Amino acid sequence: MSHLSANEANEFFNTWLPLLGYVNKRKGLFPQLDAMNIGAKMLPQVAGGIAERLWADVSVIDDYIEENTGLTEAEKELLLSWKRAKTDNFIFERQLPEGAVFINQDREVYIVKGTSVAFETMFAGRTMPMALTATLIPFRDVIITDGLIGLMNITYEEDLKKEFRDIYNDARQKDALIRVL
Repeated sequence: MSHLSANEANEFFNTWLPLLGYVNKRKGLFPQLDAMNIGAKMLPQVAGGIAERLWADVSVIDDYIEENTGLTEAEKELLLSWKRAKTDNFIFERQLPEGAVFINQDREVYIVKGTSVAFETMFAGRTMPMALTATLIPFRDVIITDGLIGLMNITYEEDLKKEFRDIYNDARQKDALIRVL
């Protein structure tokens, strides 16, 4: 499947949103969120600002775990894995049944699952390949994003599209597709 199951997506958001709330409060970014339901009312721009601070200093994850003694071992393990997050510019080259093909400027090719929907659904109607900024994070044995994706308004000529296809095909042939972080 090209995205997480409903249960997996719920697990992600039930772990992710409280972490964002903690980072927000700890860093004093958006005090108005303290009185709001962090998940239901948070604008993507606000979430992006909080996530940016988190990814700039992932040690806050250790503090969050230490201060939240009610976390299960599975939740702690998931949170600790997020310290391996990778923020970069990517080319979304194609959608495969198991996930989207993201290529970074180092020509590394990642297979990335959507959280609640496939990337091809999320970006339906847009011309491929697409340039975007994203933070890749581990989720169990796959790669997902933190859900905050910045699109770049770039179109590519046929020669660049072919180059992206070649990068993907070369990685596939060499069994070099990155499926875990």
